[in-house]
Amino acid sequence: MGPAWESPLVKVFLSSTADDLQPHRELVRSVIYDYDLTFLGMENFGAQPLPPIDVCLRYVEQCDVMVCLLGTRYGTRVDGQLSY
Repeated sequence: MGPAWESPLVKVFLSSTADDLQPHRELVRSVIYDYDLTFLGMENFGAQPLPPIDVCLRYVEQCDVMVCLLGTRYGTRVDGQLSY
């Protein structure tokens, strides 16, 4: 049996802001697919009855690997809480 990243069952969650890092997200997503890994990201969220932070955390809990792209912007701000 090869390394875990060679399995199509490995789930990779990609986290970043959307607008400013879109070209980078597309590149990382293509690499994830090139390695036959399962991509998880905000593109999978769709309409949900839960707050976005809860949906995001559920996806993160399901993943085996998390990739964070960091730029100069931050995500959604909720009063009294950290940005996500």
